[in-house]
Amino acid sequence: TAFRLAEAAEAALHTALGIADRTFGVTPRVGVAAEFKRPLRFNDPVDVELAVDALGRSSVRYSLAITGPEGLAVSGQLTACLIDAASGRATPWPDDLRSRLASGGVSVAHGDGDA
Repeated sequence: TAFRLAEAAEAALHTALGIADRTFGVTPRVGVAAEFKRPLRFNDPVDVELAVDALGRSSVRYSLAITGPEGLAVSGQLTACLIDAASGRATPWPDDLRSRLASGGVSVAHGDGDA
C-alpha cells in the first residue's frame, strides 16, 4: 500500500510539473526502500509527501513520508530511471525535464490509506 500511495504522489507531482505525458510508462522503479514505523489501518486518513531528493543523469531519487493519525508511519526512498521506450535502455533526462524535476519540490497527497 505504501508504494501504491507513493506512485500516486509521483503521478500527481509529474502532472503538476507538466511532464506526465512524457514520463508515464518510461520511468520504471529501479530501487525502493521503506521503514515502517507505525501501523496504518484500512481507511486511515494519510498524508503522502514525495520530494525529489537527487537527480542523476538518467535517474531520480525521491524521499517518501507517509503520515497517519498517530504520526509518521512510513519513511523511505524510491528511485526511478528514464528509459527510451523503443530500446528499454536508460537515457539522459532532456534539459527541460531535468529543470522541471529539479525545481519540483514536494508533492503532498491526502487520502484513505486502504492499509
